[in-house]
Amino acid sequence: MDLLSLLLGTMTSDSTLDALSTKNGASSAMTRKLLKLAIPLLLKALTNNAQSPSGASSLLGALSQHTSTDTLQHQIELADPSDGQAIIGHILGGNTQNAVNQLSLQSGMSGDQVSSTLNYLAPALLSGLSAANSSASQNNGVADLSSLSSMFGAPAGLSNTSASSASDSFSLISSILGGNKPKPSSSPLGLLGALFGRKKKKEEAQDLGSIDGSALLSLLMNAR
Repeated sequence: MDLLSLLLGTMTSDSTLDALSTKNGASSAMTRKLLKLAIPLLLKALTNNAQSPSGASSLLGALSQHTSTDTLQHQIELADPSDGQAIIGHILGGNTQNAVNQLSLQSGMSGDQVSSTLNYLAPALLSGLSAANSSASQNNGVADLSSLSSMFGAPAGLSNTSASSASDSFSLISSILGGNKPKPSSSPLGLLGALFGRKKKKEEAQDLGSIDGSALLSLLMNAR
């Protein structure tokens, strides 16, 4: 299991979706669709930010302030949306409004609903990353994400969903963080093949690693 699988498994559980839907006024189905796009995007943006020593140090400081191990449902129910808004602003920077617009377009939710979802989600996202980072630091760089999944309330039988989630999100991420227009594709897997088809295996691993959270955890470990 990787960090993306952990976050998607816990954040798209029925209880977490119900909590978010109560906050954003959208259906659970629409909220699920949004999260499958937004979480890989946020992990990619966090990885980009942590590439610099100052960015990694800033993120480690933020993680030290978000250490809840409560279920993500309860974290969302108790979340301070102003704190979440500040977190999203730090993660996405000048790309924030573009991200909201793109996510709104692809999820079918209004811009206000997207913003509300991200704001209530952000503190829980950092607490999940904080727990994963702490686990990695205690286990020679290897995070025990399986144990964290049950702690945060993941459903039984959580599987690795990185490949399918990445394929859904590569075009969106490129559009928002890379400054490029999304490439048309008849299916998410077709998009993944189109993006990776001309790249070497090492480059493929780097692309996926920047979205599944492995590169981010490595950067944080090296920044200690």
